[in-house]
Amino acid sequence: MMKRLQLLLAVFLLNISFANASDFVPADFEFTIEFNIIPTQSNDDIPNTSPPANVDDGAYMFGATVQWPALSNSFPGLVKSVENYYQIFFAKGLLNIEDDYVESVTETALIYGKKYYLQSTERKGLALGWYAGFSMWDSEGYDYNGSTLFAPYSESGFSALIAGEVRYDYRLHIGEQQDLLIYPSIGFAFDKDFAELKIIPRVMVGFIF
Repeated sequence: MMKRLQLLLAVFLLNISFANASDFVPADFEFTIEFNIIPTQSNDDIPNTSPPANVDDGAYMFGATVQWPALSNSFPGLVKSVENYYQIFFAKGLLNIEDDYVESVTETALIYGKKYYLQSTERKGLALGWYAGFSMWDSEGYDYNGSTLFAPYSESGFSALIAGEVRYDYRLHIGEQQDLLIYPSIGFAFDKDFAELKIIPRVMVGFIF
């Protein structure tokens, strides 16, 4: 785990070194700690051959985000404001590839993305976005053929992430220095290994500093 965090930190610092410093941390940046309150909604269904006693069906997602205004808006007639962001997140979920395998996966990821706010210049309301990055993951599960479990296995790997997102940001003022951020979102990610589109529902809650 420590080597994983060290590698992600190295990638993060490498990205910073190639970014324009004035664009990366301008005066109007904000920092957010956030978590998904419906993480199990992103889990695949557990097949009858793999009850929770065999495969862990636990799920979570939480992370930290640094967000700042983009220097330009490529769609001024449609978009009110554009935000850049970096996020590091930690997630766990259940993956079921029918008639092949079922496994519990934990991952640590670093992503860069953009959000295009359609209704407001104050980082709230309806937004479209995209993000890309890398994740390091570990999995434990079983091979199975749809009716029979085979020997358990574990593996780890490194994957690229590319996804789109539709979200709606609510901001509630709760103190002199903090705001509460709540945003339901739907993510769309293409799984190149299985040539399928994954839909990722979330309701994220966070504290803005």
